[in-house]
Amino acid sequence: MFARPWRHVVLAVTLTAWPLLPAGAHAQSPPGSLGITVYNGAVPFLLDNGLLYLAGSVDGSPQLSFVVDTGAAASSLDPDVAHAANYNAGATASLLVARRIFPQQSFSLAPTAYINALSGHPTAGVLGQPQFTRYSLAVDFDRKQAALLSPEICPSSATRLPLVSAGGLPFVEGTIALPGGGQATGLFLVDTAQPGPGIVLASGFVAAHPGLAAGPTLQRPATANAPAATLVRLQELQLGPLTLHAPIAELEAGGPAAGNPRLAGVLGLEALSRFNFVLNQRYASLYVEPSQRRHEPFEADMSGILLTASALASSADHKLVVAAVTPGSPAAEAHVQPGDILVRMEDKPLAAANLGSVAAALRSAPGAIVHLDLERNGKPERVTLRLKRML
Repeated sequence: MFARPWRHVVLAVTLTAWPLLPAGAHAQSPPGSLGITVYNGAVPFLLDNGLLYLAGSVDGSPQLSFVVDTGAAASSLDPDVAHAANYNAGATASLLVARRIFPQQSFSLAPTAYINALSGHPTAGVLGQPQFTRYSLAVDFDRKQAALLSPEICPSSATRLPLVSAGGLPFVEGTIALPGGGQATGLFLVDTAQPGPGIVLASGFVAAHPGLAAGPTLQRPATANAPAATLVRLQELQLGPLTLHAPIAELEAGGPAAGNPRLAGVLGLEALSRFNFVLNQRYASLYVEPSQRRHEPFEADMSGILLTASALASSADHKLVVAAVTPGSPAAEAHVQPGDILVRMEDKPLAAANLGSVAAALRSAPGAIVHLDLERNGKPERVTLRLKRML
């Protein structure tokens, strides 16, 4: 579920309009026989600025890049990609992904320009629930591999978290510790395509538990691809016997204050990547084991620069462009401006494909000195930032 123009509407529908359903007749786990990090048919994935990509093809097309989106009810293709593959809306095609063939796959048509701007990576389309209800999705962040497994195969050594189905989408229960004592328990959508801090808290859930917004906060300015948002540092999030310490959450903007108080929000990839996991919806199970990132602290941007990958009128290439600057941040103090083009960092040339690595570098080391070469109105500018933890 992307931070797209209609993203908050989709979140509101997911959290308020669909009734909660029981896990179903297959709630019992199949016989355990496989570890998460040992499975056949695994393929490499690309992780780019909080989005997970798998390679695939449509009706024998050249290799395409698809975003893995467990929060999407349908799979989709960019209209230009569909045209090149001779695919028409309402038709079916053969989809090959992760060594699995879906012989009669239908796609909705949806532009992916907003995804490209978020990741800096060309995106052909989105893989949604049609793939992940037929097969289990296994993701090994340590080996950077993923697989689509038979649901009858499950890891025997991992922790099982029960899933609840709502609107055909997978939710897992989590408990947040509140400042001053108390807890807030609700259901989180397991959403591998939610960029940003990794957790989104629904407006209705926050209204029911005002203490959720009582921690340290950071105001993130609006960009063309995302509205302004409030980020908050939580004490901890408990998922079954596992705890995420001091995670960062985004408070949903513009959602309804009323709604099912059990439905808490979204658990995105920044949180999920603390585990290697198998999402087995047939047996209502999310199997998790700690990844190498398990104890890595959650960090927000420390520069104040919000980047996007944009095509410029003067060039066919996509560039890294400053979409917004956080007031009072190191970037604001260095007079970085929206519209500046980021050309080099520490004298290394940059392109749109570097968006994820640059964003990671700008939230990794408080106190670090970073030298940036910018282009502003066709003229070079060099700025020096001292990163600082703002949340």
